Amino acid sequence: MKHRILGAILFSLASTASLVACAPNPADDVPAAVDPSAVDPAAQASTEAAPVEAATEAMPVPAAGAMPAGEFPLTGAVRFYASKVTKNHIVEFKTWEGTYMSDGTAAGTTLNFTVDLASLEVDQGQGEMLQKHLQTPDFFDVATYPKATFVSKSVTDGVDATAFANAEGATHTVTGTFDIHGVQKEISFPVTISDDGAGNVTAKAKFAVNRQDFKLAYPGKPDDLVRDEVVIEVDASMVAAG
Repeated sequence: MKHRILGAILFSLASTASLVACAPNPADDVPAAVDPSAVDPAAQASTEAAPVEAATEAMPVPAAGAMPAGEFPLTGAVRFYASKVTKNHIVEFKTWEGTYMSDGTAAGTTLNFTVDLASLEVDQGQGEMLQKHLQTPDFFDVATYPKATFVSKSVTDGVDATAFANAEGATHTVTGTFDIHGVQKEISFPVTISDDGAGNVTAKAKFAVNRQDFKLAYPGKPDDLVRDEVVIEVDASMVAAG
């Protein structure tokens, strides 16, 4: 009887510790990328410029259709958030190229990216071991698939709130082809595009994809499984003013 009681107590303590150690899923708080067929253009809310008095010098106002015309390189950060049962990881790609091209309208704008997957760097002091593991065939297999690309097909004003949960503040919807790990998939996701009125444009997006859709299937340890949802974050800017 004593052994049974002791066993029940230890099991209860282990279960409680497991619950305490469970890391939140970053994908729960961001919109998920969807198949373009799930987006209803007629349901997209109109994008209006913020009142001038509400804007500050450090905060560009949302674009209202018109954007600087021309072709410009993008700078900024491209990273992703992955998680398993016990821990979250933030990984940034230190080498990437992006291009903004526009005729001055959202419909005539493209945003294209090429990312060097071998340039990934793990944040939060997670160590060189994880960094190297992410480069192996378990994950990105950078020796076989060194690059990831996104080529936009369209940029449209507004966001379909029924297709994208947690997309508050987004101003546009971007649709294009995401190519990673030998898999090409067309996706749509919300983005916030801002113009400070002087030709400086920022594009910010944070959305989730399912890694299984791109054959990134490493399960993790049996007692510490890797979640399928991965959050991609792009914080890019371009300067058109001379």
